[in-house]
Amino acid sequence: MRDVSDLASTGPPTRSAPWESALVAASIAAVCGGGALVGRWPLFALVVIIQLALTLAWLAVTAVPAASGGLLITIGAALVADLYAGRIGHPDQAPVAAVVAAAFALAVLRQLARRRRTHVTESLAAVMTGVVMVVFAAHLIATRAGRGGVAAVAAVCFAVAAATAVRRGIDAFFVRPALRAGSGRGWPGLLASAAAAAAAGGYVGAVRAGLDVRTGALVGLAAALAAAVVDLGIAFGSRHLAAERRWSAIAPLGVLLPLVVAAPVGYGVARLLVT
Repeated sequence: MRDVSDLASTGPPTRSAPWESALVAASIAAVCGGGALVGRWPLFALVVIIQLALTLAWLAVTAVPAASGGLLITIGAALVADLYAGRIGHPDQAPVAAVVAAAFALAVLRQLARRRRTHVTESLAAVMTGVVMVVFAAHLIATRAGRGGVAAVAAVCFAVAAATAVRRGIDAFFVRPALRAGSGRGWPGLLASAAAAAAAGGYVGAVRAGLDVRTGALVGLAAALAAAVVDLGIAFGSRHLAAERRWSAIAPLGVLLPLVVAAPVGYGVARLLVT
């Protein structure tokens, strides 16, 4: 159970209860899974919304100057990656590297065109990190476009949703032994969430064509573990940011980024196992 030392190590009380952000994150992942089952365009629309929200949050937390063109470059890269990923029967995402390269070239040119070039390195790094994030999100669309893709992306999303709810629910009460001191995340929650993710993914594999129980469980487990690593990093790193930036930008990142990073992991495992 949590004790006084645990509360002291996590800093001052936050503005949002752990269950609130966990519920939002799990709900978004579940809605994406449902969107994938409904059709290609509902999932496409959901991914675009996630990419836009993630971009705005990331540029806010990194304080990228508006003159850097970061918003336009990142959203442009997102739309190109999404359109490419949505091609039916062509799930190979290797050429998306060209999207990242083109975005880098545009970001450099924009920096060179600025009259007052300050914080160039920081701005360029922040913009390109945002580009990589939105390209990661496009893998949800790419996963659906491949063989067994509807079931695979549903397994990813539902597994992340189940794991998030279980992990954060247990972490609200049991954080010992901790994954890292002061993170508010413990081994009991991680292990239980891994079981929940495998169960959710396996269930999708059992009821949907294109996956079997074992493959669905592995896809869901891999995606959920990736999401858990990101959640741990955000939970620990947010303690070191200025208070005025924490809940305007870190809270959306904590909700969206775990699913976004889980997307390419689920895509890779699905491509490897679904033949």
